[in-house]
Amino acid sequence: MKRLMRQKTEHQQAHVSAPNSAPHDSAPRLSPALKDAGVFLAWIAGILLAGGLAWGLTRQARSAAMLQALNRALAESGAELGAKPLAAPLRSPLAGYWYQAGGDGGLIYVFSMAGEGACFSCAALLDQSYTVRRLVPLGPQGKEALERLPAGLVKLYTRRIEAGLREHL
Repeated sequence: MKRLMRQKTEHQQAHVSAPNSAPHDSAPRLSPALKDAGVFLAWIAGILLAGGLAWGLTRQARSAAMLQALNRALAESGAELGAKPLAAPLRSPLAGYWYQAGGDGGLIYVFSMAGEGACFSCAALLDQSYTVRRLVPLGPQGKEALERLPAGLVKLYTRRIEAGLREHL
């Protein structure tokens, strides 16, 4: 056993004393701060990758939940859409969700609106000429906040929706 230990010690000493004996010994060593920064950046990249995958893979489930909530909110608000509930969202280059309205062939645009220091969901009911007929808040806080918003801000949102839709058609 002693002989084995002696051989191991001699091998280690010979390995350390020989300059450039192995290619991995001549590689520059990274500072601990640089290593820590690399590990931290790898964690951040991993979290972003996992979040992006989760967001992309759950799109259909989120869309179905949005559709249920939207149909329920529009029924509670008394929006005149006919008896037919909304179907799947339409594809659009604009942000937000677009739906085909039931009876008159108009469109419904679901988006987030900022007011009173908070964001709330809102639906814009558009007719066949792509003008906003009515804004329907999709929740109790949205209803209160929409009532208190200045008329100029509401007109700004409606003009942006109409202009964006006309631009992309």
